[in-house]
Amino acid sequence: MNSLTSDRPRSRNADKLIGWVSQLLDGSPSPYFVSSTFPLKAFRDIFERVRQRRWTAYLVGGAIRDLVISRGTRTPRDLDVVVADVARGELLNEFKAFSLVGLTRFGGVRLKYFDILLDIWPLGETYTAGGRHVAAIQDLTKYAFLDVEAIAMEIDPKKGRKRTVVESGFTSAVISRTLEINCESNPFPEVSVVKALRTALRLNLAIGPRLIEYIQRMHWKPGALFEAQKSHFGEPVFSREEISWWFEAVRQWDPRQGPLTLGNAFVPDRSWLLQLGQQVPQSYKNSQAGEMARRGNIQQNV
Repeated sequence: MNSLTSDRPRSRNADKLIGWVSQLLDGSPSPYFVSSTFPLKAFRDIFERVRQRRWTAYLVGGAIRDLVISRGTRTPRDLDVVVADVARGELLNEFKAFSLVGLTRFGGVRLKYFDILLDIWPLGETYTAGGRHVAAIQDLTKYAFLDVEAIAMEIDPKKGRKRTVVESGFTSAVISRTLEINCESNPFPEVSVVKALRTALRLNLAIGPRLIEYIQRMHWKPGALFEAQKSHFGEPVFSREEISWWFEAVRQWDPRQGPLTLGNAFVPDRSWLLQLGQQVPQSYKNSQAGEMARRGNIQQNV
């Protein structure tokens, strides 16, 4: 069972959603929702170390997002784990058999185990993207940039107590399949907005009105966005031309019309696309919107 706290109204399906991930955290012999290629052993080895040390630790953010939205068919790029009342040196000692990749931007350590990247932080030394010191696990979800990443799940609840799950709009985002801003304050806007674009395209999520307005309001430089993705992901996710193409698509959308599914609702005048001198990006062709276009549901040459 799970004890879920939220600062927003949540769907009755919330417990079912997080229940899928709870199976993985609890070491269920065969979680029904994961694919045959899912790296269960690597995940369980990591969580078992937490259990053996009896740490109060939480799986947070993007890994839960990917597991829930894909129903376990997509392996998360990395695992983000926050541990309470444990110093960084103790974490390094416990995971010394893992490959050390480096330090994270907000006070954590990045490790590699098989093909899984593990970002792990001591709670007392953690800072949010807004530069705020994290005093409690609720701060991480409160100040997460995107609602679909604003969740933390306790890895090993104490015996006789329900698992603590803290969220800030996560379940409503998953159910509506809409990506929206949770907390706008962010010292790394380029990284955050490129991550949002990648998440929307990769998981076929709509972009909500607040996020659309944020992208339209800010003055973005394609070069800075391109470098930001390289620094975060280690390699370019989009070319400069693709970044320009997608951002122009968002700029042309009227947020009063509601959420935007990228590639699925463009204005008739696409002179801006011709001015780019580029073909429709491969990321659009591979998206669900691109598939709909090929079936004739969208008047767009791909």
